[in-house]
Amino acid sequence: MANPLKAWLVVPAFEEEATLARCLDAVDHAALPAGVEWGEWLVIDDASTDATSAIAKGWADGHRLRHLKVVTKEHRQGKWHSLEQARQRFLSFAGPDDVLVAIDADVAVDTGALVALLAPFVVEPALTAAWGISRPTGERRGRRASTFQMQLVHDLASELGPDVARAGGCLYALRPQRLPDFAWEDGDVVDDLQLSEDFGYHEELCRSVPEGWRG
Repeated sequence: MANPLKAWLVVPAFEEEATLARCLDAVDHAALPAGVEWGEWLVIDDASTDATSAIAKGWADGHRLRHLKVVTKEHRQGKWHSLEQARQRFLSFAGPDDVLVAIDADVAVDTGALVALLAPFVVEPALTAAWGISRPTGERRGRRASTFQMQLVHDLASELGPDVARAGGCLYALRPQRLPDFAWEDGDVVDDLQLSEDFGYHEELCRSVPEGWRG
């Protein structure tokens, strides 16, 4: 039997004391596809002034089997820097086919989202990345503009098909070893757009999956 593919989790967080535990609980309760197991979980607190770091450390103490590491920065550097820090750690310790899963700390994955997101990596060795797509629900609490944007993105992604590289920074997975020249950089272009632009340039194989996350 082949060795299982390992998924490494990174959760960039800034001032997320109200949502971080919900995010981690949702990932903890979500199933993984056959052939995939968890590697290290990494929460990077970007110099929050609230209890984000304490909540992450408390969650880790209560879930020791998850191997959650908490990194707390002294000065805020931005989400892009947290993702690049996670990528560098991944490149140092992960296997060549392992996958880095990035999720925003203020969202929660649906129960089947990680199966849909990660199963393509098991059957497609050449796959570089997969993006989750969120469909708005009644839980959006009346945030009509956000709901409208989410619906537009979902419909456009569905129309373009599963093979189009796109920006979707709330939930995605990638194989960093397949992008040896890529690195997140500071600037006006946000992290997910940097990644999708690099994909488009190198014509990397990617997927969009319908199951996603909740706000």
